Amino acid sequence: MSADLNETVARLERAEWARSAIARYIRAMDSGDIEGLAAHFDKSAFFNGADGVDRDGRDAIVEFFGELFATAGTGGAHHLVTNIDVEEAEADRTVVRSTFALVYAAGEASFIGAGTYYDVFVARDGAAVCIEKRITLDDMLPLQSPAQLG
Repeated sequence: MSADLNETVARLERAEWARSAIARYIRAMDSGDIEGLAAHFDKSAFFNGADGVDRDGRDAIVEFFGELFATAGTGGAHHLVTNIDVEEAEADRTVVRSTFALVYAAGEASFIGAGTYYDVFVARDGAAVCIEKRITLDDMLPLQSPAQLG
């Protein structure tokens, strides 16, 4: 293969690694899988969640999600990620922006939300690991269960 074709294939591979990492993150979030979330983030990762608080390092990120799952529970979240745009797929990093919708069904605390993800990944052991994640929650509306509607 030519050098240009090799580089194109490598860029596509890095983009696919990032897409797969996003899918694993969503599965971990929706199932409350703390170990899966820990594996998603690099030990020195930066995270800015929908609450606007900066968290530095995997330990702080995992602690945040552990507290979130303890108070909000697990199993009621359903994420849909779309408009996945790989903005940059260089040798040292891959940058992805995407849009998400979230339905959280947990009785009176149920809501639907929508926003954006900004992710930066690096390759570690043949897979993408997140070194930066920023979540912007643009909209959030309460949901009523069929029982609440009467």
